[in-house]
Amino acid sequence: MCFVSINKLLYYINMNIINLNIINLNLINLNLINLNPDIIRMIAFKLDLKSILYLSSLNKYIYINLDNIFYNDLAYNLYSRIFWIKASLRPIKKSKPLKNMKQELIRVELFQKHLDNLNGMRWTKKDFYNYWKFDNL
Repeated sequence: MCFVSINKLLYYINMNIINLNIINLNLINLNLINLNPDIIRMIAFKLDLKSILYLSSLNKYIYINLDNIFYNDLAYNLYSRIFWIKASLRPIKKSKPLKNMKQELIRVELFQKHLDNLNGMRWTKKDFYNYWKFDNL
């Protein structure tokens, strides 16, 4: 196990010295329950969605602190506020909106993973916009 102080970990994260992922989360032996919720969110913002979902499954405290506000901020950071506004303007029968932003992010990521398996290329925001434009015809 690797023991890292909170200050050192935050320094490394802010300086982008370490790339956090599931493996690093398993190696960092911290009492996550004692962390301030803002620090948990700061750590989570440096992760990919798969790692965030893993982090939120570690304990109830982290799960509660990574709430829908966090996932809204994450979604706007990953795809932009305009992207989500355009997505919300699509007809409900076609878009089938989900309950919260976490589920929407998971759906988009599963779609992107499917594209990775098909042709190795993820869609950009422009690809989504073009699809939505022609899907509404």
